Amino acid sequence: MTNVIEKIGACKTFEELKTYWAENYNVAVQDAVKDLNFTAVKDAAIGIEAMLKEFPPAGRYLKELTILEAGIMTTTRFNGKINFNPEYFEDGGKITNAISVGVESSFYPKNMTIAGAGAHEMGHIVEDWLIEKYGGSAQDVKSRAFPEKWILEAYAKATQTFHNKEFMTLEQLKEEIGKYATKNPSECLATAISDYFTNGERASLLSRFIWQRLKEELN
Repeated sequence: MTNVIEKIGACKTFEELKTYWAENYNVAVQDAVKDLNFTAVKDAAIGIEAMLKEFPPAGRYLKELTILEAGIMTTTRFNGKINFNPEYFEDGGKITNAISVGVESSFYPKNMTIAGAGAHEMGHIVEDWLIEKYGGSAQDVKSRAFPEKWILEAYAKATQTFHNKEFMTLEQLKEEIGKYATKNPSECLATAISDYFTNGERASLLSRFIWQRLKEELN
C-alpha cells in the first residue's frame, strides 16, 4: 500500500484517485471517470469510502467506480458497480444544483451533499452484503423483502423507545427522511444511510434507528 496518499481528500488528480482506490480497497476506477468533474467525483467518493469504513464486510461487494447515463448516481446491484451520470458529473455546478433542488423539495434528506449521494449508493452495496449474509441472492433485490424486514424492525424499536408519545406511522417517518425514502424499501434504506452520514444524531428518527439496526449486523 502506498504511503504517499493516506486520505482520499489528499488526492489531487484522477490518477491519484485511481491509485488510492486500487491500493486501499481493490476497487477499479474506470478511465471514463477521468472526463468528469474531479472535485465532484472525489466528494462522492468520500461518502462511499465513509460507508466502507462503517461497514467493512460490505467492502468485498464493491468492485468498480464507473459511468452510466441514469439517475444522478446509480448502483448496479450484485455487480459491484457504483456509477456516475456524466450528465450531472461533468459539471460540478450541475450536480450541486440538482442536489440542492432535491433538498429544498424534501426529496433528499436535509443538508444532503454530493458526499451524501455517494453514501446513498454505497448503502445499496451494504444491502447486497446483508442479503447474501442471510442466504439471499440477486433475485431477492426485486422483492425487497430483506430491507423491508430491517426497516420494520427499526420502526418497532423506535415505537418501543417512544411508546409514551404520540407516534407517526411508518410512512410518515419515511417521508420525514425524504420523499425518496418512500419509493421502495431499498431506497428507504439507502436514503436513511445518507441521512445519518450527513446529519449524524440529528438525522430523522427512523434513519437513526435504521442505522442502529444495520450496525448490529457487524456484531
